[in-house]
Parts: sequence; structure tokens; C-alpha cells
Amino acid sequence: MAAMADDPTRRVADTPRESWRLTFHFDGESVQLAESERLPMLAPAAVGEPPRGGENSGAWVEVLDSGGTALYHQLLHDPFHLRAEHHSPDGRIEVHWRPPEPTDFEVIVPALRQAETVSVWATPPDEYERRSAARMQGQFALHERRGDPHGRG
Repeated sequence: MAAMADDPTRRVADTPRESWRLTFHFDGESVQLAESERLPMLAPAAVGEPPRGGENSGAWVEVLDSGGTALYHQLLHDPFHLRAEHHSPDGRIEVHWRPPEPTDFEVIVPALRQAETVSVWATPPDEYERRSAARMQGQFALHERRGDPHGRG
């Protein structure tokens, strides 16, 4: 008999019906949580094994409990908009790396009861092309926050 935690019906029933929409501002060097809002919606499911800071490259967010244990993770695709693709008429696709510029990005994460903070992990923008190990870019308290869309509120 399967354990209750392995029962897919139970996992769906335990899924929070609320989520956080988190808007982050990247000023070209650092990340700030500009706005957070609770919404009546399901967050995307966590996919794959959680990445490990200092070991894996790329970008992701983690939702953490008060003890710093990761409860949820979500992979991010180029949140700093550093990658540009050029599609040639002959079918070739070339990847070009842009210098970091200010930008905003949004993430939807589940509003878990135990969640206290969210951390943003990413390969540093100046090392992105080389796929260096990700480092924590910031850790922020989860609470309703309406502010300046550029992280100054």
C-alpha cells in the first residue's frame, strides 16, 4: 500500500488555491522585490529536482520556511533578458549575449502556509554565458507589497 504522501489525489488536495505574484526589478546589478500580491490561483508545479546554489547554473526562485528549508522551487528562463536569438533566412539560429540592463520579471509561486521568504538564485549576469554556478541574488519576506515597479517602494 502506498504512503499517503505518495497519493496523487492527496497532493492535489493539499495544493494551495492561492499564489503569490512576485514582481522583481533588476537594475542591471542587483534584484529587488518590487511588488507582491496574493491571487486566487494555482501556481505552476515544481518541475524536477531542486537546483543547488553554488553547484548549478541558471536561475530559479525558492520559497523557504522560517528555518530556511526550501518548500518549492521554480526554474526561470533568462529573467535578466541577457540572451538574444537571431534567426537567419538559411535556418541558422545564433545566440548573442547582451549586457545587463534594467528589467522587471514576474514569478507565480504557491502561497504555502509555512512560507516565510523567497530567494532568487542566478548565475551572475557577467558570467551567464560561461554558465558559472548560481549565487543568491536576494532573499525577501513574503507579504503583500504594493510599491514602485522599479523596486524603490
